[in-house]
Amino acid sequence: MLGAVSEPASGVPGAQVVLQLEAFDGAPLLEQLERAAGVLDEAAITASPAPLSVAWLSGCHNPPGDVQSGCYPLLQQIARNLPDPLPESSEGIPPEQAAFFGVGSRFSVRVPETILEGRQLQTSAAPFGVSFSFFAVCRGVLRPAPDAVGAVPLTCHDRDTGEVLPSEAFVQGFVTTYTYERALNLAPELVGMPIDGAELPRVSCESDADCAGVGVAELATACARPLAPELSLSEPPPPQRCLPLVPRCTAPPCASHELLPELSPTSVEQDPSAAPPGGTPPREILWVRYFGFGGFSRGQALINDRATGGNPDYALRWTPPPLAVDSPLPVWAVVQDNRGGTAIARWDFVVRDVAEER
Repeated sequence: MLGAVSEPASGVPGAQVVLQLEAFDGAPLLEQLERAAGVLDEAAITASPAPLSVAWLSGCHNPPGDVQSGCYPLLQQIARNLPDPLPESSEGIPPEQAAFFGVGSRFSVRVPETILEGRQLQTSAAPFGVSFSFFAVCRGVLRPAPDAVGAVPLTCHDRDTGEVLPSEAFVQGFVTTYTYERALNLAPELVGMPIDGAELPRVSCESDADCAGVGVAELATACARPLAPELSLSEPPPPQRCLPLVPRCTAPPCASHELLPELSPTSVEQDPSAAPPGGTPPREILWVRYFGFGGFSRGQALINDRATGGNPDYALRWTPPPLAVDSPLPVWAVVQDNRGGTAIARWDFVVRDVAEER
């Protein structure tokens, strides 16, 4: 689970906020890496990864203390009225439950008209309301569990045996949506995702021959299909594209590549919730975290700080791993601000043996 992109990034009384979950099932790729490393026998037979199930529980606004644990009684109440097992698509959700429950990677939250009533604090900062939306991602089937201990009263079960699956197949979390008086937070805006200072052209392909002459900086490209989790039994796979081609790192030092989630200067906004008495609202805090496969020069970086200002050096230097696998290796940059705004960049690299390219 990498993050949830909100549109818009903050609420408006009486309006909808659309949440888009960014999730990835790393099990198939880890299996390829283990085979390449000789950890897993080539003859070993493993089951194909099942589609991921995603469910949302919502409707919790301004809970006691403005903390997510204040929502737990409501979540248990919602779970008691859910079908067992949960439906595979939103078509199976009764209309009276749609405001509190949803399935799939996309979910809409309605902010109450009254969310700002009684919310003025004893400061000059603008009042704000807070809404929590909880999600569960399962490599199997989700079932309601009203008496379960934890944030999300759902359990994850094997599609074939019905057995409860372990924690590595089940992720829970929540998304916080802030609603400000007469102010709207916009998500950080990505204006580019350069590799070594150059943008990769988006070119569809059927074979490597279609990628001849397509490159980025000094890298050639190869035809491959980016890995994506199945979120539906009927969802088609992503199309093949010309992706940057790099040799595996056989012995250091190896060539590294700069990956930059390039942001618009307007991405850093004023934060009305942190205004000092009689003063101008400060700029919001912005940071980036990096995830994926390969060698990373850093795991995170500050992009803007209230005390020190903007930091132009927030790019990642990425080094290919020592293993070559069939599937492209993904790398993500998750950019967030302190008011719930999120933007996600993703790069995919084809890693091969140098001998294959001769």
